[in-house]
Amino acid sequence: MTQQIKKYENLVLLDIANEIPVLSDISMFDVIRLQISSEPATIKLLQEQGFVWVDRTIKTEIFLSRISADLEKMIRLPIEFSTEYKSEILEIAIRNFKYDRRFHITPNCNSNTAALVLREWINNLSEVLICRFKNQIIGFLALQETSPDSTFINLAAVEEKYRTTGAALGLYAKACLWARNQGYKKIEGRISSMNTPVMNLYAFLGANFSSPQDIFLKEVIHK
Repeated sequence: MTQQIKKYENLVLLDIANEIPVLSDISMFDVIRLQISSEPATIKLLQEQGFVWVDRTIKTEIFLSRISADLEKMIRLPIEFSTEYKSEILEIAIRNFKYDRRFHITPNCNSNTAALVLREWINNLSEVLICRFKNQIIGFLALQETSPDSTFINLAAVEEKYRTTGAALGLYAKACLWARNQGYKKIEGRISSMNTPVMNLYAFLGANFSSPQDIFLKEVIHK
């Protein structure tokens, strides 16, 4: 089990992964988030403890040697690595991650709290792939090495009104090309089961899907 305590202004989050916790004094927290392997019995058990099920995520793996499609042809817009434009990236993220439970850490989605969480995530990014349309940044994708053989899509988004341009596919194709050239064997990700557009994109690139996890939230009532 891993536990982290995070503070966002006046909200204190206890973030737990991989095991049902035994919680005694939780008065110092405002919200508890639990991420755990999906099991039908677990949902009922945690609901009885006051947790609310909010999402199910799925692990994805793209094995780069198995991609037969021409990745270069999928890149129709200018895409490049950059260490700049964090304010633009943050604005895109805030507008497009409307329900993502990595950032919406209260049972009722709160955009102000999510913006604080997103700011922390984006401030910790180094180089990011950015996509432009007529010189305007319309999307981004951030990678993070997880092992000598694998890199992980940490964060990615495209402005809704530009999704028909093929920007998302271009970003993922560029990431695959770069990772293959760097000697990685696969690109991993973890996506919400409700995010069917991204799931279809991964499937188009030949991804495998496995290891479902459920996310639960518990709001601590302070008397």
